[in-house]
Amino acid sequence: MKRKYFTIRKYMGDDLYSWAVFRKGQSEPVCTGCAKGEATYRANTLEKALVAHQSIAATALAAI
Repeated sequence: MKRKYFTIRKYMGDDLYSWAVFRKGQSEPVCTGCAKGEATYRANTLEKALVAHQSIAATALAAI
């Protein structure tokens, strides 16, 4: 099962643009002021970037 590193939640308000992206285990948001669809897109994009970065780092460590 794929581990999730980012989550979206309502943050500071109840209007359309009050969604935020949070990193798991942190209380401060990574980005705020998003619509729900935009927050989902940003969380997925950050997830893919983090996984790609981790695989590059693992490959570099294996080469040492």
